[in-house]
Amino acid sequence: MRNLKNECVRELEESKKLLLTLFFLFLLGTSLFIGGQAIYPNMLKTANNYYQTYHLPDTTVKSDAGFTSEDYITIKQKAKLTTSYLGYSEFAISDYKQQVTLIRSISESNTQQLKAPYQLKQGTFPRKSGEIALDQKMATIYPLGSKITFIDDLNQQTKKQLKRTTYQVVGFVSSPEFIQTSVRGYSPIGNGEIAFISVILEKDFNLSNKNNLVLTYQATKNKVHYQNPYQQKLFEQTKQTRTTMNQLGIQKMEEAKEALLTKQVDIDEKISDLTAELDNQKMEVSDSEKIITEQKTALEAEKKELSQQLTTLENELISAQATFQQNEQLLTAKIQEVETMTTAIEESETLMAENQNNLEEFTQLVETNQEQLATYQDSLDNDYKKIKQIQNPTQQKDAQQKYDARVKK
Repeated sequence: MRNLKNECVRELEESKKLLLTLFFLFLLGTSLFIGGQAIYPNMLKTANNYYQTYHLPDTTVKSDAGFTSEDYITIKQKAKLTTSYLGYSEFAISDYKQQVTLIRSISESNTQQLKAPYQLKQGTFPRKSGEIALDQKMATIYPLGSKITFIDDLNQQTKKQLKRTTYQVVGFVSSPEFIQTSVRGYSPIGNGEIAFISVILEKDFNLSNKNNLVLTYQATKNKVHYQNPYQQKLFEQTKQTRTTMNQLGIQKMEEAKEALLTKQVDIDEKISDLTAELDNQKMEVSDSEKIITEQKTALEAEKKELSQQLTTLENELISAQATFQQNEQLLTAKIQEVETMTTAIEESETLMAENQNNLEEFTQLVETNQEQLATYQDSLDNDYKKIKQIQNPTQQKDAQQKYDARVKK
């Protein structure tokens, strides 16, 4: 027994460092446990203040089919709510590294801010179509005034969900809904992660029904978040809301089924009417076939008669062509004769024109000679008178000789 006691003492003395290490580990674990128990209420209080300060909703419901105004009214009537908001929400792929963004709507009056909180960090909220406010983490990627473009995925949903794909950045926001800074949640498109959030006006969405429902229940009011009473009330209210939505879904299915049945009845009636009309048309076609057969027979007879007439006409045409050829030959001969006579007439006319010119020249020459002759005769008459007036016989004789010589010329 003494040997065992000595052995234990010796082992303890040799393991002092190990014992001290274990002691401090137990001390640290106890301190952490006591500290956690001490700060746990403060952590709950901080989280609860965060929820109340930023009016975070109890639940957000997104429906691919969307909610009509009647759906929204029914949900508000059956679920006792403190606040609620019905808007638009869609996923899209941005032109920056194909990052996925969650696009939510905001009303033009910006009253939505109290129901689906966004804190404006820089710039303004969208005020007109084509403007967008982005997550503040994207301020260095898309400065104010720049443009962001959303590209289509394989299903090309962006062009179907949004009225435009390019927007001008007018502001930057943050949302207390998203505590993580690197990822804003998970998406069904792209790489599966929401990189940032975006806010546009409701009128920039191209959806028939609003699809994003934000609810805050009266039953959870004044309940501390993350504690069992709040979780229990939230579970009950969520279950009731889910039941209401299931009932709405069943009602919509019944309405759709009834509409389909009504449409089927209309289709059956149309088919029946079309069948009766088809039978009538078949009878009309049968009568038409008889008429066509009769008309075909009459046409064949007319065709035969026309063929005979055509043969007769062809024969007459051949005879007429032969007569025409003969007449054409005679006409050609006559034309040649006429051309010959025309040539002779033209030559005669040319000759007559030349003779006429010669006659005119001769006439002018005669007239000129007559004028000269008259002048010369006048000159002779004057000389003759002068000779008669000479008294000297010798001079008169010389003058007479000169006069006679001139006359002879």
